[in-house]
Amino acid sequence: MIRIDRWGWAALAAAAGLAGALLAIPGSVAQTQKPVGALLSEKSAGETFKNVHVLGKIPASQLIPAMRYMTAALGVGCDFCHNTRDFPSDEKKEKRTARKMMQMMFAINENSFDRKREITCYTCHRGSSRPITTPSLPDQGAATPSASAGNSAANQPMPEKPGSQPSTEASGAQGTTVQPAPSWPTAGEIVAKYVQAVGGENAIGKISTLVETGTLEIAPQGMRADVEIDRKSPDKEITVTRMPHGAMFHGFDGEIAWVQRGREPEQVRGDDMASEMRWAALYPGADISTYYTMLRVVGIQNIDGQDAYRVTGWPAAGAPETLFFDKSSGLLVRVSSIIPSPLGALPKEIDYSDFREVSGIKVPATIRIVELNGTSTFQFQKIEANKPLEDSRFAMPPPKPEEKR
Repeated sequence: MIRIDRWGWAALAAAAGLAGALLAIPGSVAQTQKPVGALLSEKSAGETFKNVHVLGKIPASQLIPAMRYMTAALGVGCDFCHNTRDFPSDEKKEKRTARKMMQMMFAINENSFDRKREITCYTCHRGSSRPITTPSLPDQGAATPSASAGNSAANQPMPEKPGSQPSTEASGAQGTTVQPAPSWPTAGEIVAKYVQAVGGENAIGKISTLVETGTLEIAPQGMRADVEIDRKSPDKEITVTRMPHGAMFHGFDGEIAWVQRGREPEQVRGDDMASEMRWAALYPGADISTYYTMLRVVGIQNIDGQDAYRVTGWPAAGAPETLFFDKSSGLLVRVSSIIPSPLGALPKEIDYSDFREVSGIKVPATIRIVELNGTSTFQFQKIEANKPLEDSRFAMPPPKPEEKR
């Protein structure tokens, strides 16, 4: 059972947005698919962490996403329920109340909705630690919702199920125009144009490694860090982020995904492993046609002043994602998705911009990740292709020996 020390918990809390930025990058699809069983073989949260009761049976990798969901649903920080010097402690009443609330939510979904997750923390809390139970009188001077709210992943219409016909009615989302289906190119044509926009199969095939160096700004924590990402085709990567309190490493060697926040490296499994595999792609959206079991063009939306095709993709496992391809250039400029957790789903958007040609292919020099808790932005000042990288660079480092006192 893991006993995370004070520094480790502080790093987890402070890097909540960082973890999302580094480990959950939809649209960066690894070129090698792994068996689902390899992603699911992990210990439970109760076996891995101390004093986990209600969520003890979920996979260990799902505990932090569940905590992040609660902080967003209630608009609070970790310290609302936890003593951040001793996370396993039950001394705070709010933590004990949270357990009761989760049990109530699970019971309602099981007894009233056939075990479907229709009720979540956000259903009642809506970003407040105390749910509002009395309707407010209308404010005649209140501003109307901004147009940007309609463009967020949370407000996009749910994609239609595979097998149904594409809708020809307006979606209702701000900035979205639905045209008659015959006027759209097919999803296959859009993907083919994207491959050509990146540089074409021949140019892509000549790239074996990519080294990106720059900065990562994490707006929620007001943090700025130096970052280097090394990728090697087809499915290896290591990311080094140097933050004020120390360096953070994570990588994938083609078989094992791992992370190192302090002295001890640890292997990651489940959704974190799947995300790390996707982060290993040389460019965003590599092998889209093999990662998604189905693609469908669902509309056109304006992204930063340019029209983009909206394409819904259904992966073999997990929730569908929406990919936005610039109508003119053909480049992938946004991926909207949801981050699953045992308590509910969080919306996420990743924007790709400032494309630069590197050894014959175009890659984004700016990646902006937007979540409910804020924005994280990668900006790469230097991108190099085909630098020699040994396979050993991507392997999980051995534990460091204990220091003598």
